[in-house]
Amino acid sequence: MPDEFKNFKKLQSRYWLQKPLPDPAELRDHFSKRISSIENRDFGVDEDIYIVTTQTKIIINGLSIKIYEFIKDSIKFINNRNYIAAISILRLCIEHIAMLCFFNDKLQGNIKKNDRFAIRLLLHSFCMGERIYFVEVGDKITGEKKFSTRAEHISSALRHFDKKYSGLGIQLTYDILSNHTHVSPTSSVRMLCRQKVWDEPEPEVDWRRVRLSTKSNSHEQIASVYLETVLILFKVADTEVLKKQKKLYENMEQIGKQIELASKINPKEETTLRQILSEHDRGVQNFLNKLEKYGRPH
Repeated sequence: MPDEFKNFKKLQSRYWLQKPLPDPAELRDHFSKRISSIENRDFGVDEDIYIVTTQTKIIINGLSIKIYEFIKDSIKFINNRNYIAAISILRLCIEHIAMLCFFNDKLQGNIKKNDRFAIRLLLHSFCMGERIYFVEVGDKITGEKKFSTRAEHISSALRHFDKKYSGLGIQLTYDILSNHTHVSPTSSVRMLCRQKVWDEPEPEVDWRRVRLSTKSNSHEQIASVYLETVLILFKVADTEVLKKQKKLYENMEQIGKQIELASKINPKEETTLRQILSEHDRGVQNFLNKLEKYGRPH
């Protein structure tokens, strides 16, 4: 029988540093099982008492299931020599890994401070925030940012990851992948077919005679090498966030109980929160109404 992952394994043997090399079929099946385990759950009252716990689970599992799908698809695309698609998905995967860790650390920090208000605003910004409409709300006394109408920008998450897990170079990895996928000044030049032999250095570009290719050696190398890098970065998120979910959700149930009691004792906190969220919703709707003059999506 022909090897299902012949091209993928060929590139692994060329470029990967990890020994022994992980089997691509086992990797695919592993992440498929993780996806199924999330999709087969009913989140909410079947698992949790309080909404804040369910919201936390949805954010963490929602980011996770996309990471699993990205890794699965990158294996398929590399094997099928769809290298540009693989590189694009790996860039997206890094964004989600960084944001998963960033969200977790921000939430854990607010839990330690027992800042119920900040916790609820953080959850709302990740659950209900709008990508295109951005407003920040700060503490009038300290100036500290309390709330964003969308999840934090990816640059903040990448910087946070590098500072906490130094030596992995997530920002440099992201920059390299962006050069090949993002509409940057050099992205089109990356499509030049420079190499003819995979283990020889790239020659100087001769602009008198050039070709473009989606399957040059530089593309196959970037796709294969950085999938290995993404798996290393994912292992950090798996260890530091995903394998510690149980304790986090127990803490969130306690926070939920405190919020319920506090709302009965001091309804002012609840009123203030509702005002911020209501202002956000009105602002979003007004902004979207302005955009409609350029047309509505089909």
